[in-house]
Amino acid sequence: MTLKSALSGLAACVLLASPALAQEKPQGAPSATVSIQQIQVAFIGSGAIGGGALKYGGKSYPITVAGLGVGGIGASRLTASGVVYGLTNRADFAGAYV
Repeated sequence: MTLKSALSGLAACVLLASPALAQEKPQGAPSATVSIQQIQVAFIGSGAIGGGALKYGGKSYPITVAGLGVGGIGASRLTASGVVYGLTNRADFAGAYV
């Protein structure tokens, strides 16, 4: 066994043995909700498109969900929803999330 492969094995063991850290429970009431629907199709390359809504301040704001990837064969559909904490301005929700 080479030194490089021994170090790689040791690094893998350390990563697998490290404990998972939980996120702290948010304080206060949720400030918004978000819902997402997405469809993904893959054949060597993959693409996903969808949308959803951010419900904030008594109004519903449309959001876009999209992505590109490499690899895979098939199709899938994703439906998700959740709550948002700490949002004080709708503009703070904008951006690209990975």
